Amino acid sequence: MKQYQFYQWSSSDVVKHFETSAELGLTQKKAEALLEKNGPNALSKRKNISAFEIFLRQFGNLFIWLLFVAAAISYFADGMLQALVLLFIIVINILLGFFQEYHAEKSMLDLARSYQANTSVIRDGKGRNIENEKIVVGDIIELSDGNKVPADLRLIKTESLTVDESALTGESLEVPKQTTACKIETALADRSNMVYAGTLIAAGHGRGVVVAVADQTEFGKIAGLVEVGEEKTHLEKEILYLAKVLGLIAIVLAAVIFIFGWRSNMPVWELSTFTIALLVGMVPESLPTAITLALSVGVSRMAQKKAIVRRLAVIEALGSVNVIATDKTGTLTKNELSLSAVYLAGKDLEKQSSHSAPATVDFLEKSLACTNVSSGDAVDRAIAASLAKNKKTQSKFKKITEIPFSSLKKFMAVTVKIGNRKYLIAKGAPEKIVQLCDCRKGEQLKILETTKELSSTGFKVLALAEKKLDAGASSTLRGLKFLGLMAFADEAGFGVKEAIEKTIAAGIRPIMITGDHLETAKAVANSVGFDASDDEIISGEELEHLNKKELAIALQKVKVFARVTPEDKINIVSALRENGYSVAVTGDGTNDAPALKKADVGISMGLRGTDIAKDASDIVLADDHYGTIVSAVEYGRTIHDNIRNVVTLLISGNFNEVTLIIIAFLFGLPVPLLTMQILWNNMVTENISGITLAFEKPSRSVLRQKPRPVNTNSLKKSIKYALALTVLSFILSLGLYLWGLNFSIAKARTLVFVFIIFVELGYAFSIRNREPIWRDFKGFFENKYLLVSAIIIIIIQLLIFTAPLAPVFGLVSLTLNESLTIVGFVIISFLVAELIKEFMVNREK
Repeated sequence: MKQYQFYQWSSSDVVKHFETSAELGLTQKKAEALLEKNGPNALSKRKNISAFEIFLRQFGNLFIWLLFVAAAISYFADGMLQALVLLFIIVINILLGFFQEYHAEKSMLDLARSYQANTSVIRDGKGRNIENEKIVVGDIIELSDGNKVPADLRLIKTESLTVDESALTGESLEVPKQTTACKIETALADRSNMVYAGTLIAAGHGRGVVVAVADQTEFGKIAGLVEVGEEKTHLEKEILYLAKVLGLIAIVLAAVIFIFGWRSNMPVWELSTFTIALLVGMVPESLPTAITLALSVGVSRMAQKKAIVRRLAVIEALGSVNVIATDKTGTLTKNELSLSAVYLAGKDLEKQSSHSAPATVDFLEKSLACTNVSSGDAVDRAIAASLAKNKKTQSKFKKITEIPFSSLKKFMAVTVKIGNRKYLIAKGAPEKIVQLCDCRKGEQLKILETTKELSSTGFKVLALAEKKLDAGASSTLRGLKFLGLMAFADEAGFGVKEAIEKTIAAGIRPIMITGDHLETAKAVANSVGFDASDDEIISGEELEHLNKKELAIALQKVKVFARVTPEDKINIVSALRENGYSVAVTGDGTNDAPALKKADVGISMGLRGTDIAKDASDIVLADDHYGTIVSAVEYGRTIHDNIRNVVTLLISGNFNEVTLIIIAFLFGLPVPLLTMQILWNNMVTENISGITLAFEKPSRSVLRQKPRPVNTNSLKKSIKYALALTVLSFILSLGLYLWGLNFSIAKARTLVFVFIIFVELGYAFSIRNREPIWRDFKGFFENKYLLVSAIIIIIIQLLIFTAPLAPVFGLVSLTLNESLTIVGFVIISFLVAELIKEFMVNREK
């Protein structure tokens, strides 16, 4: 469909273009034909993901397929028991992943609900209530306060009409509307003769012709921008990389061993035992489970903090964020005007220190007389709220007549009766009110200068004037007495300033991206701690003239982007990511949705957030508290640290097992660990202790650390750490194995098996805390889950040495001397591991 800029046209030309009538509307027959031709006024449906599709997703995990291969080999080499154990592990992994994703995947098609209401439409000269989906271009729509606009309309008639467009443009103030044509360069937020789908009529009445429906509306275009493909987070990419590396190494080593063994005429059963032991030892079976649980624990804890996570891996991605691009209205502010200051007329136009002083209360009572609170105007509500604190109401005034507000004259007036006296009271834009007053030139200049100063710092300023209608006095709007000014502001949300301070302290740069005016954006930003200077603020118009290189330079210092469109927002987020930043975007309006979707992490507000914003986001804040984002960062970093700890523990244990097997093969020694022993160690010791690391709480220093560098595989550091631990445990394991061979192969395997069980348990206690035990002895015991798991593992190990179970695992009894030797080796390995942590891991601080 060809796109016309109807805001440039006269209202009569628009009506003519759609072959309709401003008074009679379309005929029902023509409306039905247009509905049949163009389809319903509904946005394209979001594809629902079925439970079966979520189930199939689980098989996209490379670890799962490696386990299937290992299970198949195990079945032919060692029989059904070992294969069933591996299949059991596979099933647990698949079910955990399925249930978590199924729970997280919520069908948030809330946008469709906005089209389920009815709208007053004129057809065949009669007013009718029509379902929103049946509205067509050319329909004439009647608008009144409280209505949600069902389509994009070119206004043809207005009566004191103001619209709340914050959901679309991000502006917190209601916008006055009129019918005259606008210039071609007029920005979306300034098109005063248009109203858009999804916005709300705040006050007044109007009539408009439908110029766009469904996906062609500005609302629909934004919804189209949201349809950006899901991208993998850093964590998912790193895990995929790790899976590929481990899988490749396992396959290559298994192939090498098989070829050399075959050429050496090694018995098939023994060769199969080596191969399966290598594959099982190389693949950390419990890693997917531990990672899923680590993320799930984070999700659960975030839910307790009022943050609903819609995709598991996103909470970890938040831990690497170094830029938070936030909307202003409803995110940093309450999206609710409040009366901030009153300036009473006098020699110096003095600001009142208290709103409860008699003179100020009298001023506000007169202001309240010149309102219509039922209209829903935000300014009127703010005045009423201020007076309510002093237990004052409108009851003392009896309204006689009213001149409603209009965007042309920019004021309203009422005639009221107070006792036996009548007053004419006018309220509106200061530059208009002073023209109605008998003000001296100096006084008038002072009023306008104060207004300009307040406006430049983000306040909405209104003036109030009155005229006593004594006997014989003229009721014309001339010769009024100026009473004073009122300054209104969309206040910062509770705790926002403190949250911004914590964000900066955590090494994260906050950026404001808003559709609001530059002066307002700057004032709000600095009131919550952005400390933005003029050269750190840029408008959407300036943004359009920057090339990629200039934009990259600007992104290094700009703190506030003002007067931007939804397309600008998504371009800013894209540019930030292209220049190496990891970006979280917060917002609550429809205009924020594309940027929310494009960001590494999209965070929407659950209470004030529009439906499309929630649908586009990864995290929904149930309490709309910006401070919850800081908690999300804290848990995001903790989750990442916990996953790295799990990887370190599992890799160090598995590499130790594999190294022993390879060395034994190269030197012609018997397999040092049986397949069942490897499985038992991997499934019990590693799984239980690894999973408990997922429950680690945020450390005291987590928000003092720098964000994780973008596009760096931090799991490589975990693997290096694991390799250092592997070397340590391998040397001690090999010593025990060679010592045990002096007695029997069963004794050697038992010594190695028991040592590996307990050395990995010791590693779990070492890995979980960045600080060595001699600097944080108390913190050593803080993870209660790990303490309980240690007790469980010790009890289980004692049980498998009993008569019925020992033969199954190929175990024999140990002497006191042998047991004490193992204990000594475990203590040595733990203390050396603490030293490795001190000199290797803590260098990252």
